[in-house]
Amino acid sequence: MIQGRLLCADDKKCLVSNVSRTTNFLERMRGLLFRDPLKEDEAILMTSCNSVHMFGMRYPIDLIYLDKNWVIIKLVEGLNPWGMSACTAAKMVVELQGNSLKNMLVKNGQRLEWENEL
Repeated sequence: MIQGRLLCADDKKCLVSNVSRTTNFLERMRGLLFRDPLKEDEAILMTSCNSVHMFGMRYPIDLIYLDKNWVIIKLVEGLNPWGMSACTAAKMVVELQGNSLKNMLVKNGQRLEWENEL
């Protein structure tokens, strides 16, 4: 996985500073499975992805679905273990610690940006 940050495109404010971006099918398939819960400022950016399953998970997560232009098209708060979520128009999904979206102040239609760590 590639490490980077997720920014708000309008003001360049950092939303999540420790983001792991998937680079292949196997990384997407594993996602958070068998991993410790995400910390407050951590996320996984699943590329080429429009759905998330929580089979085998032990903790809830929040999701941000993005289109090909990095525009937020769906927000999901508190997806519980063994649940599923999908957005057919999405090209990417950001997986966050549960209850993260309440403090993030993001909304549908807002554009995000990715910044690689150097």
